[in-house]
Amino acid sequence: MSHSTSLHKRCLLTASILLGVSFATVPVLASAAPVPSAANSAVHAQQDRFTLAFYDSLTGKTFVNATDASGERYIIFQDNDNKWYKFPKGYNAVWKSTNESLAHIELSADLPGFDSSLWGALLYDETDNTIHYGKTYLLSPNKGYGIREQEDYVVTETGTKRMFSVWLQDRTSGVVREIWRNEERGQYRFHWTNDDRLLTERYNETTKKAEILLYDAAAGDFKPLIDGQLWRLNADKNLLLYIDNSDQRNIWIYDLNTGEKRKSGGVSEEYQLFPFQPLTALPSVDDLKIGQLDAAALPEVVPQFVSTTVAELIYNGSRYPLPHAIVSGTNNFIPVAAIMKQFNLQIDSSVISEASPAKQYTLTHNDKVVQLTPEQIRIHDNRIFISLDVLKEITQASDLQLQWTPPVGLHEEVQSPLTEGTY
Repeated sequence: MSHSTSLHKRCLLTASILLGVSFATVPVLASAAPVPSAANSAVHAQQDRFTLAFYDSLTGKTFVNATDASGERYIIFQDNDNKWYKFPKGYNAVWKSTNESLAHIELSADLPGFDSSLWGALLYDETDNTIHYGKTYLLSPNKGYGIREQEDYVVTETGTKRMFSVWLQDRTSGVVREIWRNEERGQYRFHWTNDDRLLTERYNETTKKAEILLYDAAAGDFKPLIDGQLWRLNADKNLLLYIDNSDQRNIWIYDLNTGEKRKSGGVSEEYQLFPFQPLTALPSVDDLKIGQLDAAALPEVVPQFVSTTVAELIYNGSRYPLPHAIVSGTNNFIPVAAIMKQFNLQIDSSVISEASPAKQYTLTHNDKVVQLTPEQIRIHDNRIFISLDVLKEITQASDLQLQWTPPVGLHEEVQSPLTEGTY
């Protein structure tokens, strides 16, 4: 078996992030943290049905999806004072995966603020009781970074091609950087240490060897750490157990803190330094001891709709908020719809020929037209993103700058829910 085949088939017994599944949209119970018992005040004769959504250790709130006897759905939550509250009708369900940055929320389409044309998913922030459209990330152990998988489409001579990428968000600066991109999904595994260092592995097609890489935040890229195949990780002690590329397939222990390595002392030492982590049972709705809580009778809390600014485009002293932006290599990509009116832009597409479904996109500014190359345009979630370089070219505005907004405090209060033109 070749090193390449071995690298893909070897079972990695680590606390890893496997990006083979779209982890931002699957409703999963979110925490193994202890859940406080309920102090119920609203009781009725016929018991409602409850499903635990998630427990937030930061705020101490427990969220539950409820359905009453008539089929009406509610989101209810227990605050850290053990009192229960509900969202208004039309707020149907909420869910959040383990370590996810924000919760997903389902709303009725007739609610003010619901707008399916906006980019991203409907998200709920339990720390400030706000709802906005955007993207979620799986957070690193110290919450310094977030990571997510994303699809996009690029224009080709025969139509469009789907690409898979991995985005890394720096939670301090707000920068969203594409750290991996490929036509095939799930080729890489990513592993966090407890001090927020990110490791990955790959088969190097040039050297024909398996290698372990460490993310360099300053360079915005992965750099080779050691040759070999990662087997296990002790995230607390920053120790790696790996197999070298020799014919003997020797097992080594590498210390990330010192940069030193030594041969493994055997199975006994490996189990001592790299113990298997047992799965922790998630709490159930029975742990809440809700009893005959009447969801409809609970006091009501209304979430606030807000707009999100991930970055700002700065030009000639003015700032233009962007719902998203991406750094990919040396290029910055921004959603063209967010600045179309302000910069007097128009984007058009046309079929190249009757024999091909491929489209050609053109960008117009005043009387200037640029034919966009595949390197200058991407399509994320049916939204067109263009490179900052092509915007500079067509507007002849060389002083265009992109300024990122950290996720903490990124919400802006708006008078009307998610006003037109923001996205």
